[in-house]
Amino acid sequence: MVARRNLYVENAIVISQGFHLPRAVFIANSVGLNAQGAVASDSPHLSSKYMKNREVLARVKACLEVVFNVSPRYLGEAIPITGNSSASFD
Repeated sequence: MVARRNLYVENAIVISQGFHLPRAVFIANSVGLNAQGAVASDSPHLSSKYMKNREVLARVKACLEVVFNVSPRYLGEAIPITGNSSASFD
């Protein structure tokens, strides 16, 4: 959502672990990004029962946030990724 609202991104490649990727692409697409996913290598602890259960709950939460159009709390100022890059200098 930050990429769409604050950086004015329209297309994105989401790179994440396989268990998280469907949720990340779903969220990106739901806020208007044309998102494609690529799987990063998984670490062994990600296959644990805890992580699988956590992901189930995170997917439910993501669906609820999309349905109820929940916005992030801290968006900050818009910094377009096009044009002069001086706006992103600290």
